[in-house]
Amino acid sequence: MSFKYIDNIATADCAVEIESHTLPQLFEDAAMSLVSRMADISTVRKTHSWNLELRESSIEMLFYEWLSELIFLKDAEAVLFSEFRINEISDGPVFKLSATVRGEPIDHERHDIAVDIKAVTLHMFNVEQAGNIWKAFVIFDL
Repeated sequence: MSFKYIDNIATADCAVEIESHTLPQLFEDAAMSLVSRMADISTVRKTHSWNLELRESSIEMLFYEWLSELIFLKDAEAVLFSEFRINEISDGPVFKLSATVRGEPIDHERHDIAVDIKAVTLHMFNVEQAGNIWKAFVIFDL
């Protein structure tokens, strides 16, 4: 997993740069950066799983929708995730993602929630391939 938080971008948000060797790994690393910012991921058990199927018009919007769906599930079902597996990504003209995520319901006695990420913003949002490396820049609204 290769991501780093950038502290001097916005005061009420969390910026993160992600670099990965493959596109599926970029999606998995971004999801890990999302959850790791909220809680200690080592305390999240893998007792439940969710299968996600997403479709978008571009790889950027698929990446955005992926992170947004994880935030939605976190809020709607009061869960945290600790494992992300991209089963398939297919490209154009419709970009599709199939993934399995695992985690558990939030337990406030075991999960110390540091911050609550509310949304993915489009401000400075970027997904690109640079040579053999996939890169993304994301700002999460806290």
